[in-house]
Amino acid sequence: ETHAFQLWTIVNYLDQVSEYAHSLGMENSVCVMLKGIHGITLDNLDLLGQLKYMDNIGSDPYWSYTGMRDGWVEEDVYKYVYTNALKNMRACEATGKDHNIWVKAYGLHAGTERDTVYAAEAIYDAGARNIFFWGYRGCDGNEYRSHNPEMHWAAVKAATDRLWEKERQRVVSNARKDLGLE
Repeated sequence: ETHAFQLWTIVNYLDQVSEYAHSLGMENSVCVMLKGIHGITLDNLDLLGQLKYMDNIGSDPYWSYTGMRDGWVEEDVYKYVYTNALKNMRACEATGKDHNIWVKAYGLHAGTERDTVYAAEAIYDAGARNIFFWGYRGCDGNEYRSHNPEMHWAAVKAATDRLWEKERQRVVSNARKDLGLE
């Protein structure tokens, strides 16, 4: 009963503020965490998709939360991120909403920076094209910074370079097919 009230409160609040923002000519976006402590998760994301003025729905398919009371780390980063990004994409497709999906770019232990590249690839492979990284330079100015912010930032650059190349290849390949060149 408490959980149902929590969900109703969140959805009702977002319904009201998104309608108000829409009346001012704004677009509305939301991003949800995967863990249930925040109320809305990928398992009930469709509730936000039903909101008339919610334009864009996203998630943080982060594969680890460390340094927290209930910290955890997923073993197979690509699989975990892909599966959850795909859930987000399907919820958006089912409700006609756009998407935003975030790659974790903070709080990583030294030596795990490559996981950022795997996660970005997984999100792209799930069909997302609105891909963002949180946060700038491994959040080196925050208490939740990566253990090696410079290496993490290099991994973010490597990930974005790879995604740009994959997208360029996709666009060119489609153009060639349309022209009968392939």
